[in-house]
Amino acid sequence: MANIRKIIALFLLLGIVSFSTAMAATPSLKIKGFGHGTRSIIKSIEAVLPESTEAEPVYNINFIEDALWIIRGKVEETGYLKPNFSIQAQTIDGETVKSNWDGSFNPTLPLNVKVNYILFTIHKGVKYAFHNIKIEGLPAEVLEENPPESFFYESSFLIMTDSDKYYTPSRLKEGLARIIEKLEGLGYHEAKIEDSETKINDENGQVDVNIKVNTGKLFYVNSVKTIDLRDKETREIIEKPEGQLFTRSWLWAYIAKVRNDYYAMGYPDVKVEGKIVNDQEKSHSVQVDIEISVTPGELVYVGKVEFLDIGVTRESVLNKSDTLQTGEKLNIREVEKVRNRLNKLGIFESVQIKYEKVGDDVRNVIFQCKPRKRTVISLLTGYGSYELVRFGVIVERRNIWGLGHRAKLKAVQSFKSSSISTTYTVPEIFMEDVSAYGNAFFLNRQEVSFKRRELGGSIALQRVFPQYDINTSIKYNYEDLKALGQTIPANIGRAHSRVSSIELAGQQTKLDSILFPTKGYQVFAAFEFALKELGGNVQYNSIEFGGAYHHPISRSLTFHVGLKHGFIVTLGKVSENIPFNKRFFLGGENTVRGYRQGQAAPKDSQNKVVGAESYILVNLELDQRLTEDFSVFVFLDSLFQAKRFDRYPANKALFSAGVGIAYRTLIGPIRFSYGRNLDPRKHDPIGQFHLSVGFPF
Repeated sequence: MANIRKIIALFLLLGIVSFSTAMAATPSLKIKGFGHGTRSIIKSIEAVLPESTEAEPVYNINFIEDALWIIRGKVEETGYLKPNFSIQAQTIDGETVKSNWDGSFNPTLPLNVKVNYILFTIHKGVKYAFHNIKIEGLPAEVLEENPPESFFYESSFLIMTDSDKYYTPSRLKEGLARIIEKLEGLGYHEAKIEDSETKINDENGQVDVNIKVNTGKLFYVNSVKTIDLRDKETREIIEKPEGQLFTRSWLWAYIAKVRNDYYAMGYPDVKVEGKIVNDQEKSHSVQVDIEISVTPGELVYVGKVEFLDIGVTRESVLNKSDTLQTGEKLNIREVEKVRNRLNKLGIFESVQIKYEKVGDDVRNVIFQCKPRKRTVISLLTGYGSYELVRFGVIVERRNIWGLGHRAKLKAVQSFKSSSISTTYTVPEIFMEDVSAYGNAFFLNRQEVSFKRRELGGSIALQRVFPQYDINTSIKYNYEDLKALGQTIPANIGRAHSRVSSIELAGQQTKLDSILFPTKGYQVFAAFEFALKELGGNVQYNSIEFGGAYHHPISRSLTFHVGLKHGFIVTLGKVSENIPFNKRFFLGGENTVRGYRQGQAAPKDSQNKVVGAESYILVNLELDQRLTEDFSVFVFLDSLFQAKRFDRYPANKALFSAGVGIAYRTLIGPIRFSYGRNLDPRKHDPIGQFHLSVGFPF
């Protein structure tokens, strides 16, 4: 035992010596007084400044001076324009050296100092922030949408602090540039800042800015002359766009259109320039004539089309373009389409394009590919108010058979459910935007009053219309559905069903942001037709459709409305043809927020949830941004439903109203809310708390 203790003590001693040696060999740099973001400053210093050339790694006077200037720049970027610094360093001889720096000249340290430890302490001083901003001369329509301060900082939040409004000379300069950019975008081509006065209070850091703008007159396009200089001949095309404002963005778009036309004709080296050649000043506007000069260059044809480093990918997958073939005119936009298509397949991490000259009029097109990892394993975790913590795994296999096929296995476990599914996808089965997939799944989930057990599979065709942001599909489903743990009333449906159905679905999304929508809409529709002739034992029609609309009332206040309607109906007996699992069970964080998941559905005489055959759901929400990351919202959820279809569309109504707070993250908003039921049924909860991730509708 004594020997063992000696051995352990020896190892500990060796570890201490090794750790001490490593620490001695590594110079230490610390920064105090900056707060959040200190580590990023240290990384900036390490990335920019060269490594020590000494035999032992140390900091010298040049390193210290350069580091101080970097730190000062980072501090000033946050509005602290006159910081002071204290420097404490330990030399390689063990001597402590101290100095102060006011940011004006280089710090007073010995020129030959060499240190292995240094501490920079920042004394920030006064934080400078915009206080009053006045802009004279802006058109009324600009001020209605853009208050003066919005050009200099994000001013839409309800709670604004000096950290949001911080002032720096560069931020002032950027704001002035935004004013001119805004005016030029409205057609004021000669807009300029006539005067800018900045008053800075060094005691409290308040900065007042007075700006005088001269918009000048509105510029309109009188004519556009396109001149083709091919083969020393001049070809002219003159257009007269009526009522077109002249802006830089319009001119760039027009030049891009002309350039793309020449790309399509086989001129990859075309040069297009645009300029004003004449202007006619009128009382309230200026009419300008635009000249677009085109130098086409050589007409070029496609030589070889090569794909390098494609891994296991087959040649037949790579180039399906009819025009990107040997001997065809070289259209570089078509080349870009091929690259975009390959990126969309998801089999390459990147695709670079190179052109190789073969002669004056022939070029080889080379796609330099970098294959993606074929097998990917991802872990899942999440939280929901009903299922609580859930975790799982996704295993994905890409580019199967070298044809771009994908297979995915997903398994998820929570406190309420277990699920596993597998999907096999075949892209571009008939054309580029059409794919086919098949999937199989198993679900075992504890609902509010019964256990859902489902097993099945489907095969489908999916068509995407990217120009309209529309996604459509047609699918054949076969499912074995069981509702366990509850006696199902005969007039409600079947506890065990085999469903064989055809499903048609479509969706259009026109949102400014999928994660944080503030403007736009989303609509969907799904039709399911279950037929005994297809192999099942039930026959019904189920239809759901709806959408959501998002509208900004102001820069920080957004109104959201969601509307959904669904029903399930059969021409036969309900007890024989409607699966209990296919009824509508609403309630929860995404539907009626005064209830748990499925708890708002109709009940039977035993107070058991039995689901609806028809429903209409209306969600109203008002969202107010507080800061960059936080917002508060109020909501009203209205549910109209019928237990039986003969009471279509509804004979009962439930209402929930509540409030919540949301925090923005990379994966979407984390939302904490409370919904109170305004007119609860007997045995209904008074309200419900929810913690969720993502926007509810």
